[in-house]
Amino acid sequence: MLQPYFLKTPQGNIFIQSFVPETPNGDVVLFTPPFAEEMNKSRRMMTLLGRSLCAKGVLMVSPDLYGTGDSEGDFSDANWTIWQKNIELLVQKLKEDGVKTLSFVGLRMGCLLINDIISTYQIIVKDVIFWKPVTSGKQMVNQFLRLRVANSMMGGLKETTASLREQLISDGELEVAGYSLNAGLVSALDEQTMANKPFNESINWHWCEVLASDNQPIPMASTKLIKDLSGQGIETNLQQFVGENFWANQEISEIPELISATSRILCGAD
Repeated sequence: MLQPYFLKTPQGNIFIQSFVPETPNGDVVLFTPPFAEEMNKSRRMMTLLGRSLCAKGVLMVSPDLYGTGDSEGDFSDANWTIWQKNIELLVQKLKEDGVKTLSFVGLRMGCLLINDIISTYQIIVKDVIFWKPVTSGKQMVNQFLRLRVANSMMGGLKETTASLREQLISDGELEVAGYSLNAGLVSALDEQTMANKPFNESINWHWCEVLASDNQPIPMASTKLIKDLSGQGIETNLQQFVGENFWANQEISEIPELISATSRILCGAD
């Protein structure tokens, strides 16, 4: 059952989508959203997961981070520290509500945020599931800037990611695909990389890659990180799913197998 609410934060209220089971078993999943428009494209998959977990007695909550979605604030005012605090405050509320176990599901940039939160605030977590994780914030920002580069080419301009970064530093803000990026957020994202964050060995890590076909290889950055983690004694349960990039498609799309696999992991089924 959907029971949305607003959570008060120092910057302003943030919107929380909450999927509440009729008979809660005490397990809670916090779904951490991706970046910018990817969040809106992913709401269908988030809802499907919430309904699936809810039917099995698991509560799922998903915040619109400050400055995004239905939360207060403008995207131009958002920064990484505020987003960290948003998650921290939500976890604190869940603990006050009597959560028995806490798990995370993150999509794309949400995976970077989860890993940073866990390593920064030492949150006790049962399972972490990454959906098509971004392993480098700087790479993600460059991909986002290319949206403006492609659009400017259609208008006869010759912008590059390098020139846009220079403009961002000079002006402090830059509009890309309808979103006003601020230099502070971009600077913080540039510093975020999974390779330099510790992975807690007490957590069950699950890595879900979405590929266009059975023949498409897993990205090299992901393969290398998983291998490096294994060398450190951190095992990740890697699963591959063939489907469309639902977070980026023009049309809303689904990957039912990803939903069912995630639900099985979080509900303790084999």
